[in-house]
Amino acid sequence: MSVSRQILAPSTALTPSAIWLPQEWEEATRTPAQRTLTIYGGIADQFRVWLADQGLTLATATRPAINMFLARWPKARSRNLALVVLKHIYIEAQARGVVVKNPVATLRAEKVKNKPRDYLRVSEVNDLFRAMDGDDLLSLRDRALFAVAFETGMRRAELCDLRVGDLTKVGGHWAFSHSTKGSDDADAVVSRIRPAAYEPVRAWIDASGHRPPEAPLFVAVIKRGQTIRHEEVAYSIPDPLRPLSHGSIADRLRLLMRRAGQPATRHLSAHSIRRSLISNALENGAPLYTVQRSVHHANPMTTEGYDANRMAIQSTAADYLPYDFGDKVGQR
Repeated sequence: MSVSRQILAPSTALTPSAIWLPQEWEEATRTPAQRTLTIYGGIADQFRVWLADQGLTLATATRPAINMFLARWPKARSRNLALVVLKHIYIEAQARGVVVKNPVATLRAEKVKNKPRDYLRVSEVNDLFRAMDGDDLLSLRDRALFAVAFETGMRRAELCDLRVGDLTKVGGHWAFSHSTKGSDDADAVVSRIRPAAYEPVRAWIDASGHRPPEAPLFVAVIKRGQTIRHEEVAYSIPDPLRPLSHGSIADRLRLLMRRAGQPATRHLSAHSIRRSLISNALENGAPLYTVQRSVHHANPMTTEGYDANRMAIQSTAADYLPYDFGDKVGQR
């Protein structure tokens, strides 16, 4: 919960507090990730304070007034996100009898043209792992971390949530039994890893020392002292029970990309690892359903979005039509 909720004007206290709390809103598909809840909560706080500043309430705010609030975001994507939050707020307000009319019910999100997202090709992923060569604790951690990431497509929050005991054998295969941010099911899902990915994970677990099953799989590794005359740097784990931070994954990816020869102008987020798995698998002929199931996309259209261009070339509606356009070639 953000700090701004604690300093709101008393005039807003009459509205049931649950209306403004994202964790109270009903989701049609799944429970949002904590980061999403934080973003939603920030927008809800801004709207609540803005209403008070304008001398308005949820019941008296008109659509023109709400459009003035949405105009605070110059970019369409940001406005669309703010509109999603307002729709949640008014749905809750109607359900609790605070408002009768919903002024945002018929407001529609603006169309935004999606730009192709960059990702690492297979050869670039191989170069990335060659840049992690080394037997020190940091290299072992990085190889295990990115082997799981590129093998399963887990989101960085899911990677940071992994525990040592999540690694298990299912049906003769090594796999992680873990929670996911993208599944309808709140229970754990299973992500299988091949032997090539299991080996660096096993090496990291062995090198990181004996830790209980509930301990985080990936933790921070720090340098002890400085490198002198090319001597091997000593590394240690400052806290074996504190999970790796989300930002550390993106930082390590950027650093390793530079070591692998990628230009400094090429900026990829941690989510590009997930895009790399999906895009490379589809480009190499993996069935759409297999990819969807592997990355735990709740909606198959999400997976298909990665494959739209390739599918448009390989198959079109006209392939199923018997037109010959007067071509006599087949009759000669």
